[in-house]
Amino acid sequence: MTNLLRVGWFRSVHVKNLDAREYRALLWARSTLVRRLTDIENSVRGLLRGFGIRLASMLRGRRDTKVREATAGHPTLTLIMDPLLIARSMLRDQVAVIDKRVRDVAREDPVCKRLMSVPRVGPIVALTYRAEVDNPSGFNSSKSVGASFGLRPRRYQSGETDGVSSINRAGDSSVRVALLDPLRLRRSCDDQSADHEQKHAQGAQPLQTPCNKPPNRRTSPSRRMTS
Repeated sequence: MTNLLRVGWFRSVHVKNLDAREYRALLWARSTLVRRLTDIENSVRGLLRGFGIRLASMLRGRRDTKVREATAGHPTLTLIMDPLLIARSMLRDQVAVIDKRVRDVAREDPVCKRLMSVPRVGPIVALTYRAEVDNPSGFNSSKSVGASFGLRPRRYQSGETDGVSSINRAGDSSVRVALLDPLRLRRSCDDQSADHEQKHAQGAQPLQTPCNKPPNRRTSPSRRMTS
């Protein structure tokens, strides 16, 4: 190791500070809980479907009640579903705890507070960007930030062919998802608003869309923190 340092056969790397690593660990812990919760919910739905029982797509807080009502006449199926429902209830409680922690951390960080002033940017997006960028002085320009996360278009060159295709998807995929979700939601809202304005101009009553209605506090944990 000493000889490598002496001759210069090494490459310097940036080690993120403690705050960035803690933010990353917090986000990863939340993502793990949400994935496990989603797996259990999908397993419950899939097991019931094998017995010809189909649950509604939007049950919100009535999922446990509906599952127990659907399995009331199946003693064996009830014994199978009870542990899954108990585990789901415990996971939802822990997701709520870690969601509160994420919101508190984002409100205390000045960079995250500035990022959340942008429409459609919530604590998850702000903390993800804050944890990955860490030290902005390490980038030569703002264009380098997008390139480090794989948002630069892929170029294909062969003979006389020189074309640009989709993004190269280099770097951390979670950052790309966090950055593209608000943009995708904003574009969807703009399309819905334009469609409803056109229908309203033709004499139809204005409709309430997911983009202009008040936020619902009982949404799915995977979407609760994005806006």
